[in-house]
Amino acid sequence: MTDVIDSYGDAMVDSYAMLSDAYALTQLTAGATPYTPDPANTVNTGLLDIVDGALAVIAAGGTPSWAIVAPDIFKSIMATPREDQLAYLDASIGLEEGATGQFRIVPDARLTAGGIIVGDRAGATVWELPGVPIRVEAPNMALGGIDNAFFGYIGAGVTTPAVVVKNTGVMGDSSGLLVEGVEESVQIAAEKSRGK
Repeated sequence: MTDVIDSYGDAMVDSYAMLSDAYALTQLTAGATPYTPDPANTVNTGLLDIVDGALAVIAAGGTPSWAIVAPDIFKSIMATPREDQLAYLDASIGLEEGATGQFRIVPDARLTAGGIIVGDRAGATVWELPGVPIRVEAPNMALGGIDNAFFGYIGAGVTTPAVVVKNTGVMGDSSGLLVEGVEESVQIAAEKSRGK
């Protein structure tokens, strides 16, 4: 019986991680400043669109350190010869020598096709206490058992919108670059946890 309870706990922790990541990405997308990639980007489009975003971050006084991209953009970057990938990107946005490993490109399937978010690591913040989700066990006297519950609290936001940018022209819905259904999934999971 302990194995069942432990596996339930593991599943709830995984569920919380997925929902909190979706929430943070939704907040990041909603708070990012739109930029328009150069329409002349026809070769290495994914890399050049990231460069345009990085230049927008630099123009706002930031130092680009990451990009979150849709799977199609990530695929186009991976199709670029290896010697041209990050070295090309670093040279294009003027990152100083030795900073190649500092700029990260992360694919995320929740972004619509063509979606790119580029930012300075100081431009967005996630507030979450260590050790979440918190597991609570309470005796259920009426049913003669133990109720298990998990609680997690997260806040996320773009604290400096000028240095977190998203490309325009690919907005999938009102929440920005995210595919439809993420906010509904968070709401459904919250209702399930409340027993509705």
